[in-house]
Amino acid sequence: MAASNVLVALARSHFSLVMAELQGHLKAVGEISKEFALITLSKLFSSYAVQCIPFMWLTLAGLRSLASQVRSGRTLRVACAVVRQWSEGVKFHLYSGKQCPWPATEKERIYENLYHLLCSVVRNWQGCEEEQDKQAVLGAVAAMMDALLQEELHREHIWEQLLCLVHQYQEVQDTSGVTKSLSIFLEALAGVWSVIPKDTFLAITNLSVRNREISSEEYFAPLSAVSCLCWRAVYNVGPRILGE
Repeated sequence: MAASNVLVALARSHFSLVMAELQGHLKAVGEISKEFALITLSKLFSSYAVQCIPFMWLTLAGLRSLASQVRSGRTLRVACAVVRQWSEGVKFHLYSGKQCPWPATEKERIYENLYHLLCSVVRNWQGCEEEQDKQAVLGAVAAMMDALLQEELHREHIWEQLLCLVHQYQEVQDTSGVTKSLSIFLEALAGVWSVIPKDTFLAITNLSVRNREISSEEYFAPLSAVSCLCWRAVYNVGPRILGE
């Protein structure tokens, strides 16, 4: 897009004004406007990553709003690519502390918005049907989890969320909704290197064993899928159990 390239060039001398313009486009009604903003945000981060950090929490909040409006298609996939790119930026620039030594309060605001974005993405995009959309969402969720698991407070939030989903799965009669969320978390976890708390590890393995014991035709397919994801997650994090 020519207009997108013009804004990226303009950002060299008027970065704050360009970012303000893009925030407005993120909140606009039309998908074309949103896609334009997303593409430009991606280009800006590629060229001016450090300058983007002060606007990180605001952009993450804008993406959270977008997640509740876009359900599928190209705009969703572009949004997922931006979420993934900016999440990786959070991990690199904030967690390292070398490239971008921001105050603790600013970092906490960014992590808090990233966590809320993760919850919004899982809640709103768990029902994707197209394979391209599913893979895009998984990539975005994995990148957000990877960034959040670097920070102690939100690492606990991630494990609490996963443990809550496991318990819900075991308690509710209609597991269709929680199955989708749990599957997203487990599949994303399989691609993340982290230390898992012992109680969460045991809950995942117990759920997997329980699923294999259920033979009902009505529940066999979804339970089998979750069971496979449980074992994938266990295999990935098994050697790194907190408290062992």
